[in-house]
Amino acid sequence: MAASQFYKLGSDLARLSDSETWAHYVRLHPQTKIGFLHAASGQLYLMLTDRALGHNGVLRYADNVTELLEVAHDALFREGEIEVL
Repeated sequence: MAASQFYKLGSDLARLSDSETWAHYVRLHPQTKIGFLHAASGQLYLMLTDRALGHNGVLRYADNVTELLEVAHDALFREGEIEVL
């Protein structure tokens, strides 16, 4: 992984950890974790995993943190935890 990609990943993960949406999602789903997958093409994917499902507990692959936030937002909306005006 190139240094610029490494720093971008770090800043993206910092943005995720600062997000109120993500904090609320993790409070409701404490078993949720973020994993990484390096594809043969060199692409880095983020994985949303659920420890309760074991090693095969990948819920979603994402190209970036924005996609993970969208997943969390959608889940909170479907669970009635947030309203969208």
